[in-house]
Amino acid sequence: MTASRIFLARTLCVRPHHEDSRTFEVTWGEGSRRESFVTSSAALAATLATAPAESQVEDEAQRLATLMSIKLPEAAELLRGLRGYGLYRDEPDDLSSAEDRWLDVAWSDGLDFHLATHDAMWVHDYTGDPKVMTRYFVDRRLDPATPPPARFPVPEGERVPLLEVKPLSEELRTIQVRRRTARDFRGTSVDLADVATVLNWSFAPHWPTDDPMFHTAQTYSRGAPFVAFALFAGKGAPVEVRSDFAAYQFDPIGKSLVHRSSAPIHAWSELLWQQDYADGAPMVLVICVHWTQFMWKYRMSRAYRWAYMEAGAFMQTALTVSTGLGLRTFQTPAIDDARFCDLLGVDDGELAPLYMAAFGR
Repeated sequence: MTASRIFLARTLCVRPHHEDSRTFEVTWGEGSRRESFVTSSAALAATLATAPAESQVEDEAQRLATLMSIKLPEAAELLRGLRGYGLYRDEPDDLSSAEDRWLDVAWSDGLDFHLATHDAMWVHDYTGDPKVMTRYFVDRRLDPATPPPARFPVPEGERVPLLEVKPLSEELRTIQVRRRTARDFRGTSVDLADVATVLNWSFAPHWPTDDPMFHTAQTYSRGAPFVAFALFAGKGAPVEVRSDFAAYQFDPIGKSLVHRSSAPIHAWSELLWQQDYADGAPMVLVICVHWTQFMWKYRMSRAYRWAYMEAGAFMQTALTVSTGLGLRTFQTPAIDDARFCDLLGVDDGELAPLYMAAFGR
């Protein structure tokens, strides 16, 4: 070994393997250069998990030998291999001043995720007409071995048909000039045709006409991994739906609302970390991502960012349509995840609420 000091990779992570708790997964590196291996050695896992940020080569070899109960030459050889992997480095792997700020605000978990995904590379590769963008890490082709998962199921239950859709004839540029974020929904209302129009243009596939799959808000995912829920409360809600803070799942194929449950609350702010701007709104739209579908198509952790970007595309369509209808809107991603999941009857690890908007005329 030539260097006298070595430095631990800043992205090193040791944890039990998700498929077998008797083994451990060791990961390090950033973006497309992220690497990993699985070990059944609890001693090695513990030794790496407790490694100092920097040390003398001889001291770290001795630490490996002591904690793993192996001879010093064997520990020195192991350390040499770990350095070759990049777990230990010859130069400091320090955080930048900006990255250090993440730790100042107790976002260490967010920083770990940022470092793991910020430099992930991929290219379009349609060779053989694949169903996903398959060439990630630039030089590796990852084809799914399973068929595409089904859409998130529409449950059985009380249905409200959405038949009437209002015409939208105003030019986009004039609608965008009028677009505003509202902060007061007292005395507002929506009718079922308003609801049908917003959901139809935002979440119902339209093209091609013989077998619709493309949405107005065109995204890479073609919309299937996103599920819309409409919630209603108060006297301004449509007469056809329950108005007791009731949640309905939108069925884009059957063009109807399916009742899920009602929330034991008195104001929308109880679901929005006490933001009271939406209170009094007769309708709330919640956009959720179906991770099972989304991760089947995008087989890299960077796709977590894309889910939010694509949800924004659908919300922008909903806001534009609602402005054309004369509705005021308020939108926010600052939602109480757990309470929304309880209300919608979903598991955040499978179907996660991302974005909500309130509507009222």
